[in-house]
Amino acid sequence: MSGDQDSDRENKKNKGMFYTRDHIQLYEIDTAWPDHRELYPDLEEIPSGWLKDCREYHAATRKDMIRKAIEWKSFIKLREEGRERLIVPKALYEERTGWSLIGFENHKEVTLAGDAWEQMQIVLPGINDEEKEESL
Repeated sequence: MSGDQDSDRENKKNKGMFYTRDHIQLYEIDTAWPDHRELYPDLEEIPSGWLKDCREYHAATRKDMIRKAIEWKSFIKLREEGRERLIVPKALYEERTGWSLIGFENHKEVTLAGDAWEQMQIVLPGINDEEKEESL
């Protein structure tokens, strides 16, 4: 018998009921909570109003907010006629006829024209998401 076969038999004896050639790797749980500056780089550089409440913004600012939310993998809250929507933005598409936001709402992909809402706000988990948690 070759040395490899002897080694395999020894491993089978030591592994219990189930035999596998794959090794199980154990990892320690990381208990450290990352600092908000680590999660949201450049947070201090954006206008504070983007996080405080829903407001009306110029189209260029809306696009900047959406790009930042995509970068941070966060939410945007949109308000139209008193109705609030929480969107996870995925992409921003600009065309000759205008621009649109593609994202997820309630686990479904949605596409919204850039003028489809009146007010908006960036919602950052761990920073300003108190209302979001109550509504989910």
